[in-house]
Amino acid sequence: MKAIVCSSQERARQRERREKAIARAGIQATRSCRRLASGPSTPFVTSYWTLVSVRPTSWNTEECTVKLMCTLIKHAKPRMDLQTAKIEELLKETEEMREQEEVKMLLRNMEEKIKKHEEETRMRRVHKFNRDKLDY
Repeated sequence: MKAIVCSSQERARQRERREKAIARAGIQATRSCRRLASGPSTPFVTSYWTLVSVRPTSWNTEECTVKLMCTLIKHAKPRMDLQTAKIEELLKETEEMREQEEVKMLLRNMEEKIKKHEEETRMRRVHKFNRDKLDY
């Protein structure tokens, strides 16, 4: 009878260790998910906890981690691609805006130079007119 009690206690300890290992793998996978998929509210976290809560003792830690990483890649990759595309689009828009701003600055500088030149030309004409007027 004692052997059965020991084995059930041993099984309980093994089950507890296995559940802790799965929980550790889940925490690590959740951290990876947060890093890769930009936040804790990703489908991966939900699917992970659903999988673990349904059958926590059916996998060993390595299998669990592999399956979780596959799930992570499946859910996070399209999201990351979408974010990358958005970032690239924003960078492109920013570059275009910067170029437009540079063009505006060049136009302003040219307008200022033209105005300055026109003013100088007008002043020369006035000065010349006044000088010619004095000659008479």
